[in-house]
Amino acid sequence: MSDEIGVKISILSDELSASEIEEFLGMKCTHSQERGQMNRLGTKPYEHHVWCFKTRCIVLPDEYIGDRISFQIDQLLSTLDKVANRFKKLSETNSVIFGLYLYAQTVPPMGLSKKQLEAITALGAELDIDLVLHDSPEIA
Repeated sequence: MSDEIGVKISILSDELSASEIEEFLGMKCTHSQERGQMNRLGTKPYEHHVWCFKTRCIVLPDEYIGDRISFQIDQLLSTLDKVANRFKKLSETNSVIFGLYLYAQTVPPMGLSKKQLEAITALGAELDIDLVLHDSPEIA
């Protein structure tokens, strides 16, 4: 299993559907959930409407994961920069979450720059960082 980086921004709402959030932002999501629909396992209904835009990448063996993490974060923040004020407005009555998800064999460097933290704050977002360590090297 290769190391993988996921970066995403999510909006959780009790009032606005994913399509209403999409219309307000002027930006299409990559994933959405509707409150009341059953979860993917079919065990319980979703509690909130969710609009989500996420990116993922596999870290190649010759890449330094720290540089790749920073690049992925910068790339998403750059995409969101044009509509940051709309995210901030939505954060007044909804949860906005900026997530970094890492799947790695060893604990990677996870520092964020001051500029990145300021951009996440400008979105009105909470920061969520998840790390999953795996011990299985890739099998060829």
